[in-house]
Amino acid sequence: MRSWNWKKTFIGGTAGAMLILGAAGAAFAADATSAPSGAQQNKHLTKLEQKAAALGLTVQQLLDQQAAKKAAIEAKAKEQGITVEQLKAQRKAESEAKLAQEAAKQGITIEQLKAQRKAKHEDAAAQAKAAGLTLEQWQAQKKAEHQAKLEQKAQKKAEHQAKAEQKAKQKAEREAKLAQEAAKQGITVEQLKAQRKAHHEEAAAQAKAAGLTLEQWRAQKKAAK
Repeated sequence: MRSWNWKKTFIGGTAGAMLILGAAGAAFAADATSAPSGAQQNKHLTKLEQKAAALGLTVQQLLDQQAAKKAAIEAKAKEQGITVEQLKAQRKAESEAKLAQEAAKQGITIEQLKAQRKAKHEDAAAQAKAAGLTLEQWQAQKKAEHQAKLEQKAQKKAEHQAKAEQKAKQKAEREAKLAQEAAKQGITVEQLKAQRKAHHEEAAAQAKAAGLTLEQWRAQKKAAK
């Protein structure tokens, strides 16, 4: 059982703690000096614990994460010369515009797209839980697997390209030899190819008549020389 005194010390003991909880979304913290009721403390701490557990974090880690996020937003707003609320509104508008664009691309409404993403998120969370991982760990794992597949695909493509280039090189070398031989005989490359084809067909016919494969017939002829 959790100690009430621990909760009180953890949540309500200092103005700094109250500000961190305010950044985490505590509606009861109107200002850092107003003390919340015990019921409010219990309710908020329970929510924090549930959220932290879902992310695979401790409550303190979650608070640190939220405080860092809050500080980053404040720094970004200051950099742009606007308030935090203006920055949040700006980001919300950008997010809604992207949603509208994606929904239009898919031919669905924004609400349908949000429902689709929510379902996808819940499915991912369920798979992460089944694998004994946090959602972040599961997503990192899937990202790594996807990256590995992309690299494997790129490697196969490179190997295929190398083979194609080697094949093209060998073909070019054969064509060069044919051209050289044709020039030597004073005929065209096409005439040389036709000549070689006729020789091949004649050899195949003789091999068949002798009850041999072409390779066996050629080996026999070579040995007889």
